[in-house]
Formats: sequence, C-alpha cells, structure tokens
Amino acid sequence: MNMRQIIFLLCFSVLFSFTKGIAQSYKELLVAVDSTELRIGEQINIRYQIKGDSLSQIQFAKQPNFAPFELLEDFPLDTLRSQAHYLFTKKYALIQFDSGAYWIPKQKILINGVGTITDSISIRVNTVVVDTLKQPLFDIKPLVAVKRGYKKLTQQILITVFGLILLMNRLASFSFSTIKCVTSSITFRTVNGNTSIGAFSPKGEGIRYKIPFSTGWSTDSMIL
Repeated sequence: MNMRQIIFLLCFSVLFSFTKGIAQSYKELLVAVDSTELRIGEQINIRYQIKGDSLSQIQFAKQPNFAPFELLEDFPLDTLRSQAHYLFTKKYALIQFDSGAYWIPKQKILINGVGTITDSISIRVNTVVVDTLKQPLFDIKPLVAVKRGYKKLTQQILITVFGLILLMNRLASFSFSTIKCVTSSITFRTVNGNTSIGAFSPKGEGIRYKIPFSTGWSTDSMIL
C-alpha cells in the first residue's frame, strides 16, 4: 500500500466520522406539534426535543421566525435526565387567525456548535363551522326610523330660565331692602361756603334740608 492510498483512507475515515456525527445530530432532534389541524384562533404548541449528555450545549434563536404564524409565548429550555442521557426540550406557542394550509418554517438550532436545520411541518387551519340545526339563523332586521323628541330639552330650558328669573328677583329684593333700612346724615355745602343739613327718612318720607338764601333760610324736601 503506497502513501497515496494511506492518505486517501485517512481522509475517507475522517469524512465518514464527520458525516456520521451530523447524521446522529439529526437523529437526536425530534419535532412534534399538538395537531396538524386546528381552528381559527386556536393555539398550537410545537416542541423541539434534543437528546444529549451533560456536556451538550444547545442554543436556539433569540428571535425565532414562525411566519405566517404568530408567536404567543416562548417557553424556557427544559432539561430532563433520562437514564444515561439528557433530553432538552424547547416549546413555542403559536396561533393563526386565517384559514388555509400553512407550513411552520424550518428553524436553526446550534448543537455543540454545529448548526442543525429542523424540518418544516404542514398545518391546516379550518374555519369555524356553524351548525344551523342547533342554532338557527334569523333574517336581518330592517332599520327603524327614530323620531327626535324636543319635549324634554324644552322643559329643561324653561326650568333653567325660570330659575334664573327667580334668582334675579331675589337679589333685587334683597338689595332694595338693604338700601331702605340704612339711615344716614347728608350735609349739603353751597357755593358761598354755607352748609345745610338733611336727614334721610327710613319710612320713605324723603330728605328734608335747609338752603340759605339772601332773605333767610328756606326749608324744602325731596321724596326718593
């Protein structure tokens, strides 16, 4: 066996070992869903389970893309020990609000630093069927014209106006009674400096005063 054959066998062995390790990684990765058929607005859970040991390093995408499905919740990675190996389980909650046939897209997972691509899963989203035998359907009722009534509005306006008038009347009566009950003295001063004194009568008799003239004092009164 020459040197070329030895080198070829070594390269083939290394390549076979590498491909075998990748194949084992794919075999250790399982993808499962609750159901492949669901109704509009119904939640579906998808799980990625990886078999490894205590030294296995599993890394999922921080922002996974499940379009056209919407991501409801991203559960933390769950680790379970089973006999001589460990099971790493990652769970996502998805939802879809339109009927039709969809695919949950492939996801990339790093297993011990090696990128692994999962399989896509076909999902059927059905519409909600209405059973007309159990729940009969009725015709749409026609529009009914509603008459506008201003009676209540008119009553409210009249009550408001009447209340304002009554309030103004009370204020005017109170002001008049206050002025009528006040008694004060009034002093008149003429141009030449002479003064005359008058008194306001609380009984409404008026103001009586004296005005000096050249011929003497004159007495007069003024009724308010």
